[in-house]
Amino acid sequence: MMISDCPRCSNRNVTLDILAANKLPGDVFETFVRCRNCCLTSIFALYNTRSDTSPMTMVGLYIQSVFTKRSVVIAIPDAAPVPEYTPVEIAAIFREATTCMAMGCFDASGAMFRKVLDAATRSLLPPQPANESKDHPNFVAWKRRKDLALRLEWLFENDKLPKNLLELADCVREDGNDAAHASIGLSEAEARDLEDFTVVLLESVFTLPGQVEVNKARRQARRSETAA
Repeated sequence: MMISDCPRCSNRNVTLDILAANKLPGDVFETFVRCRNCCLTSIFALYNTRSDTSPMTMVGLYIQSVFTKRSVVIAIPDAAPVPEYTPVEIAAIFREATTCMAMGCFDASGAMFRKVLDAATRSLLPPQPANESKDHPNFVAWKRRKDLALRLEWLFENDKLPKNLLELADCVREDGNDAAHASIGLSEAEARDLEDFTVVLLESVFTLPGQVEVNKARRQARRSETAA
C-alpha cells in the first residue's frame, strides 16, 4: 500500500493498493495502483531509494519508507512523431500540439501548430543587416519579420519555401488564428489538416536537408577510406 493524492478523484493523502509493478532502468518501477476512495486505477513511477526490490515484495506494508513517487505516468496514444532533424525547441512545441490533438483538444492543437509554423519560418529569415538599409539583400521590414502572414509571403516570394506549399500555408495561418481567437472551435478535420501541413513543412525545412547532410558525410567518409 501507499499514501498519495489520487490522480483520478483528486482525494488527498488517500490509501492506494499496489496491484502490479514493472521494473525500469535505474531502480524505477512503473506501479499499477487502485484508489480506495474511488476504486479507479492509475500508474505511478516509483523510485526505490535503497535497492532494486519491487514494491510487490512489501505485502501488507506501506512503502513510503523505501519508495518515493517520481510522477504519474500518462500515456498519450496516436500522437504523431516529430519529423527527423527538427530543432529541439521547435520539436517541443510540435509535441505539445500533437499531444493536444491525440487528447481531442483541437483548438489547443491548432494554436500550437500555428506556433510551430511561426517558429519554423522565423529560422528561414536572413540575419537583419546591422545598418538596416532597405537596399541590403538581407533587409526584411520589421513588420514582415514579426507578422506570420507577411513573413510567409516574403519566404515564398524569395524561394525560401517551395511554391507548392503556398495554398496550404495560408490555410494553416487562417485556421491557427481561428483556433486562438474565434468563438467557434476547430473541427477535428481542420485540426488534422493543420497537423498534416505542419509535418510537411518540417520535413521540407529540416528533415530533407538533414538527410542530405548525413548522406554527404557518409560519402565523404567512404572517399576518405578509399584514399587511405
